[in-house]
Amino acid sequence: MNETLYGEPRAGWTTISSDERTRIVHHIGLTEEQLFVVGLSAYLKDMVRECMRDRLTLLARYDVSSAQELEEKIRKGTAKEHPAWEDLIALENLDAEKRELENDIRRIQTSFQNRFK
Repeated sequence: MNETLYGEPRAGWTTISSDERTRIVHHIGLTEEQLFVVGLSAYLKDMVRECMRDRLTLLARYDVSSAQELEEKIRKGTAKEHPAWEDLIALENLDAEKRELENDIRRIQTSFQNRFK
């Protein structure tokens, strides 16, 4: 995945003052907590998109549509074991990360709906 999501914040990110946050949330009609939840959800959705993009890149490399299909190609010998096994592991890790991120998004949405009805 893109290192910017797990490492340092992206270039150009900065903190804003408490007064500026207050002005912004007042302008858009949310509380700071609501804005945090909405922002976190959007950030996690961006991470899901990056997982999907990275996954599609790996699948396209072997002209397959799933990790299972790649594994089958490796077993049949139509894809070289190296680096295909490493890519298969990366695919499985991306799938697991995507599921976890989607679970996080669902938990946030459920919590948001319950708290701000």
